[in-house]
Amino acid sequence: MKIPFSWLKEYVNVGGMKPEEVADRLTISGLEVFLIGRVGSDSIFDIEITPNRPDCLSVLGISREAAASLKKRLSPPKAKPIKVTLKDRPSIEIKE
Repeated sequence: MKIPFSWLKEYVNVGGMKPEEVADRLTISGLEVFLIGRVGSDSIFDIEITPNRPDCLSVLGISREAAASLKKRLSPPKAKPIKVTLKDRPSIEIKE
């Protein structure tokens, strides 16, 4: 799974830590970062996710793990509720 370091920093305040330091901490915690690539000025973590860790199959899941291993606070995104109104309700008929 590929995770941009810039996205990870949006969820976890890593301070002045370098991508290599964060990758080492993630690897120690059980998420093997086997490659750190570059795209432009951003570092991209290539992380091996084992089958027993489906909680880490998203940026938020990796961020939770990073926050725990770095002893930092997780700042998940704030979602605004969307008001949905139906102007034309569909008619439903149940036939036996």
